[in-house]
Amino acid sequence: KLDVIEQAVAEFGEVLYTDWDTLQVRRLDSTFRRRITGGGDIQVSMTQYRRGWIWWRNTAKGLMPSGSWIYVRRGAEADRFFGLVRDFMPFTENHDERAMAMAAEELVGGWRGLPWWQRTYEPTVVRHRRGACQGSKNRTDGYFRIR
Repeated sequence: KLDVIEQAVAEFGEVLYTDWDTLQVRRLDSTFRRRITGGGDIQVSMTQYRRGWIWWRNTAKGLMPSGSWIYVRRGAEADRFFGLVRDFMPFTENHDERAMAMAAEELVGGWRGLPWWQRTYEPTVVRHRRGACQGSKNRTDGYFRIR
């Protein structure tokens, strides 16, 4: 997955990666384009798991980025982020979602909470049934839905 994303960003400048459990529910239009480009260079929805997969945190151990829908735009932030993801992969048993969580936290010195995640990484175009951020759980104007 990382190789595909990095190659697409290198070739096209941006990529929207969706996994098998993501459904497009509306036609992509100019509003979608404005919303996606108005957000950060990296956008990935936060998922709430029952199990505490994130062993290094004292709190929020069940919160982890979803690898089902990822938007990346070329830039220094994306380069740093995905460089860290690659570095952390061996420590997460090659689990890209855990490595993304580690990378995001490494960039800012630790877990900053859901409001920080929502401002920094949460996309505004995705509805996520198990989304940790209220906006993604209740979104009715999304273009994609993660099962």
